[in-house]
Amino acid sequence: GTRRRRARTHHRTRSRHTRARLDMTLARAFSGALASRAVLRVVGADASSMLQSSVTNDVHALCAERLASAYAAVLTPKGKIFIDVFITRLDDETSGEKIGFLLDVDRARVDETTNVLKRLSLRKDVRVERACDAYEVSVVLPGAESDGGGIGFDPRFDGLGRRGVTRRDAKSPASTSMDAAHRVLRMTHGIAEGVSELADAYPLECNFDALNGVSFTKGCYMGQENTARQHFRGAVRKRVVPFAFSGASVDIGAPVINDKGETVGDVIAVEQDRGLMRARMKFIREALATNGVVATNGVTLDVSVPTWWPAKYLESVD
Repeated sequence: GTRRRRARTHHRTRSRHTRARLDMTLARAFSGALASRAVLRVVGADASSMLQSSVTNDVHALCAERLASAYAAVLTPKGKIFIDVFITRLDDETSGEKIGFLLDVDRARVDETTNVLKRLSLRKDVRVERACDAYEVSVVLPGAESDGGGIGFDPRFDGLGRRGVTRRDAKSPASTSMDAAHRVLRMTHGIAEGVSELADAYPLECNFDALNGVSFTKGCYMGQENTARQHFRGAVRKRVVPFAFSGASVDIGAPVINDKGETVGDVIAVEQDRGLMRARMKFIREALATNGVVATNGVTLDVSVPTWWPAKYLESVD
């Protein structure tokens, strides 16, 4: 009996050590870089004012309150998303610039974004340039053993872990790619990102108001009118929500059909067994009333509401 008890104790101890080693391995695997994102450097005496009049969030507050970063979007004149952007102050004494910012943007649209910001900088003391050789976008997912060198939490939602722009070290090996793991985490929490998921949608349809991505108290910016109108009227008819599925494939762009055969939304992203849809709020409320189970192209989707959603989203009138 004693030997058996010792054997069980030894087995439990070994199992704990094995789990601990596994946890450490996974934790180390939870930090790395996002290859899907690129970094732009915006510097000059007018850099802050140019960005302030170009993006949805308050860049002046970022500087005044010494925030780690701010999330925002550059909109089209009609108020739809051109690109989403994370803005970080450039606190780098070696740059020789007194006023500057680093922008974390979608690599798929980095050249177009550079050109748009240059046009918005005409006749201003602003220089916009690519900085991908010197910087990368780093993330530290929840559960990691590192704080990522002190980078701040993702400004949208703490549950996404930490995110920031860090200097590349030419002497160090390439950072681990975290794109797939980060997409899974984002979709689990119902958060869209990048051109393929956000472009040509209104920011409030993509929940920018709850993700700290838009200011309703700052001055004017391009595309502001439609954003302000939707906010103050409470008339956001579509929202991005997460869903899960199993046993079949779901295509990006597939229509979401209600039980009356009506198209009520579309799938905007898929990763592994989960994804994101942008759908009518009336349909989302109805789906939740029936345990969140809906269908698209014959595939059953389990729709849910993120924990960070404000209650007013579900109370709003179409």
